[in-house]
Amino acid sequence: MFDSSVKAQEACGSKGPFGLFGKAYALMITVIIDDSHPLEKEMRIINERYVNWLKRHGKHCEDLVLGFTAPANSEEAILTQCRRLLMQDVGDDKTLAAMNVDVVVVDASTGESKQFKLKWDPNARLGDELLKDPVALGLRNPSLPGKEVLLFEENDEELASAIAEARRRIPELKKMLDSPQAGVIVRVPWIDGEIRNVYEAALVGRKGDELKVEFTPDYAPGPMRITFHFDDLLDWTVHHENGTSTGGFTEQTLEKKGG
Repeated sequence: MFDSSVKAQEACGSKGPFGLFGKAYALMITVIIDDSHPLEKEMRIINERYVNWLKRHGKHCEDLVLGFTAPANSEEAILTQCRRLLMQDVGDDKTLAAMNVDVVVVDASTGESKQFKLKWDPNARLGDELLKDPVALGLRNPSLPGKEVLLFEENDEELASAIAEARRRIPELKKMLDSPQAGVIVRVPWIDGEIRNVYEAALVGRKGDELKVEFTPDYAPGPMRITFHFDDLLDWTVHHENGTSTGGFTEQTLEKKGG
């Protein structure tokens, strides 16, 4: 089980005298890097927060602060990852070029901090290179908003097999939905631009092969109700009125893996 240490906070202020030029937005992200929180995995979560921030506020994004608490001599690796983050083609060039980017690295042993200034460089653009690495999909628990309770790679054969089993048994799910149940949870893919997540969602309605589910993406102010089809499901769990349940194939696989 991977429990991300990333914490993100946004701030908003006026741009120009008396706010004549609208609003300016800042994003501060802090993260702890250690054996339980590898840099590469945490950068994926940071990337998600960064891209969603750009998508929400566009040209009004002005300040980005990335704070790392990490083992000694981690600066080079951290700065390399941060430069890759900035070189993605994910926003308006003028906005990216004007953005202030500060990276602060705190030595976990001594508490000594070092600050670095980074700038977006059009000559070093990586396009989607960061996102072409093996993409990690985070399964999130609705009872723990914004918290990563699982992180797995797309090439995980055991989880791929569990998803295939869940889809193979869709006819069984349909039969169970024809009678009252205590609750139904499905796992659905959510794609927003370059960001790909898997969310656990509550089934709140059904019309034929269309399922209306409710979940809350990290960047949304509240729950969203979206329509999916049975073929979209990655997993499902039916909680019966007698206290038993059916499904949860990915969850069972993770328990076997010790995740």
